[in-house]
Amino acid sequence: GVLPRRAPIITCLAVSKVKIVSDGDVEEIEVAGGILSCDGREVVILTEEAGKKEDLDPHRFMRAKERVERLSQKVKK
Repeated sequence: GVLPRRAPIITCLAVSKVKIVSDGDVEEIEVAGGILSCDGREVVILTEEAGKKEDLDPHRFMRAKERVERLSQKVKK
């Protein structure tokens, strides 16, 4: 989780579930990888595909996931 007023961070985000907690409400979304930025007050996620699992087009999500994984492999080389 990301604590309030934490030190700023920018990081790569794996294909994963993200839990959003706001004012006691909890929502889970699927993300096809991307970049996460946090300035201590706000979290921003940049991704090609995100949404609730039941709302996502599985083929489009898988294509985005595969693109992210290919790019990740290139960066690691």
